[in-house]
Amino acid sequence: MNLRDWEIIHALYERKNITRAARTLFISQPALTARVKQIEEYFGCQIILRERRGIQFTPEGEYLAKQAVNVLKQQEQIRSDVLSMKDNLGGTLKLGHPTFFQNTSCRRY
Repeated sequence: MNLRDWEIIHALYERKNITRAARTLFISQPALTARVKQIEEYFGCQIILRERRGIQFTPEGEYLAKQAVNVLKQQEQIRSDVLSMKDNLGGTLKLGHPTFFQNTSCRRY
């Protein structure tokens, strides 16, 4: 599974149609269908049911669709955090100093 797979699941869930989801994702319908089959093989279950007027999600597919929203939000948050760190200096600054100081008195003449 990669981020694109989560985008596919999310697009299918929103569009409820393979052809419309493929257009949204800028891929061909056969390529999308093949990828869905690979996702189903990965999870070992059917995630969508194909019908005359679109698709319907199985209970496992519903669960994955909800998780897709979470994964995509988390990825966007991570990306935003990393980009905001780009311009800020941060981290730990370590300074060294000798542990022994010789106390010498200064005499003025």
